[in-house]
Amino acid sequence: MKHALIAVIAALALGAIGSAAQAAPVIFNMSGVWQGTFNGVAFTDTAFTFLGVGDTNDIVPLGLGETMALQSASVTLDGFGTFAMLNPTEMTHSLVGGGFYFNQYTPALRNLVIVDGPLGNSLGTSIAPFIDTFEEIIGDPVPTTGGILKFKLTVGDTPITFSSQVYPDRTGAVPEPASWALMLTGFGGMGALLRRRRAHLAAVTA
Repeated sequence: MKHALIAVIAALALGAIGSAAQAAPVIFNMSGVWQGTFNGVAFTDTAFTFLGVGDTNDIVPLGLGETMALQSASVTLDGFGTFAMLNPTEMTHSLVGGGFYFNQYTPALRNLVIVDGPLGNSLGTSIAPFIDTFEEIIGDPVPTTGGILKFKLTVGDTPITFSSQVYPDRTGAVPEPASWALMLTGFGGMGALLRRRRAHLAAVTA
């Protein structure tokens, strides 16, 4: 009976690890050419790239879309360098219009860049690069590790390229604390069983 109980505990522990949530990193990329200022220095016709790194486990459904809090976000500005964004940043997707919104709290949540994408995508799927024919860039100041970035406000036809890449093959199951506790209980029980068996065999052969 004890042997069966220990076997069940061990099986449950291993099963819990196998069924733990799969963490799938996803990288969002928005790039284009625009104008503005960086630390008060004006730039024109300058290439920029917004890069956001999130996790599909962090996707939260909205009324008509979904959102994901990004684990990190950075901006690369040609001639200036690459800098991490200091404010919390999110990626939002509209399931109705297909739009993708690169958002940041400044301190209220604002859409930094909006691009309209094809329908049928989601924040949890890889999307091949496409060029949007309509976008909006909000001219709010963006604090970075290198200084303050401020794009010129625009609503119109400046092209922006958007893509995303999910990497499910780079990750495995990440056990929750409860799974670890269950696993250790099962392994501990099996260890105790083996010790008792060795002691019994030693007594019999003595």
